[in-house]
Amino acid sequence: MIKINRSNPANSTRSRIYKAISQRGETSRQELAGLLALSMPTVLQYISSLIDDGYIKTTGQFKSVGGRKAEKLVPVADVKTAVGLEITKHYVNLVLSDMLGNILYHERVYESFRPESFYFERLGRMVSAFLKEAGGFPERILGCGIALPGNIDVDANLLVFSHTLDIVRSPLNLFSQYISLPCMFINDANAAGLAELRNWEKQPLVIYLSLNDSVGGSVFIDGTLYQGDHFRSGEFAHTHLHPGGIPCHCGKRGCVEAYLSAWALAEKTEGRLDVFFEKLEKEDPEILVIWGRYLDDLALFTNSLCTAFDCTVILGGYVGGYMDVYMADLQKRLAAQNVYNIDAGNVKPCRSQRKAAALGAALGWIDQFIETI
Repeated sequence: MIKINRSNPANSTRSRIYKAISQRGETSRQELAGLLALSMPTVLQYISSLIDDGYIKTTGQFKSVGGRKAEKLVPVADVKTAVGLEITKHYVNLVLSDMLGNILYHERVYESFRPESFYFERLGRMVSAFLKEAGGFPERILGCGIALPGNIDVDANLLVFSHTLDIVRSPLNLFSQYISLPCMFINDANAAGLAELRNWEKQPLVIYLSLNDSVGGSVFIDGTLYQGDHFRSGEFAHTHLHPGGIPCHCGKRGCVEAYLSAWALAEKTEGRLDVFFEKLEKEDPEILVIWGRYLDDLALFTNSLCTAFDCTVILGGYVGGYMDVYMADLQKRLAAQNVYNIDAGNVKPCRSQRKAAALGAALGWIDQFIETI
């Protein structure tokens, strides 16, 4: 694992300059000095070293606004890369990400999870084959991020529990033992939230609601993932939506997951969520009724989040990827419930969709590395 030297002021200043260039896409030395409140000699020194190390480059000049034209500085996107895995009950998503969060290569492998040696060996072969197919430069790969559905305790090296994978207190290194890259682990909803937030302006508080086969979530304060006292922040799945309602696989009744998971829809179309939405688009009468109930329950739960936290709520996961065209209908239902925000404009569909968890897992390596630049 990369160790971050947070006490080195020079390292911190260079990292700040790199992040500013990366976030802006293109900028100039003069603009950076003003933006970061740094002296021009300091900016010139660190820009020179970033160019020498291959992290940024110059490309052309800005139009003159009087005086000498300013040179454009841009990040070198593929100077380092990282692999991300999303492990689900029925398949594995793999991505290769560059420094800017662009997905260079993606593959989905249908492999049902089983807590047995052959599955973990298969993961290792899967990553090796993926890297060979993706090409690129192995020496540029920082590591592999692994997104898992469930509660993760990194300090104890445990996947504490995962209802989705039906395992309890599983050592994390079981998943990485056959992977030839250094690995780090993250909850899948947290990973998806990290990927999603790169598409939005920084806000004081954001809740990402992941509507996958399981329901999860992540909470971001000033752009930073809040994990809670026991690494369980955002675990919305087993809060009660309808007390005493339909059974949930956790053994309780009326849980959010029982009503709002992608499976709650896909089970009506033989496990195919895409087929559900195809039928919905064709206005199948039975599917319309099921979807109407789903939207009512989604409005009920997201209204509770909005009322409690007064912040943006982003709908992500598999269902969130389809929500864009149905937001007007959902927002009408929300507006009817919310006494504070009658237009329900703080509930939004995700922008990063089916590959978000795998990408977020890879970005853990990218973001950690940027702190060391």
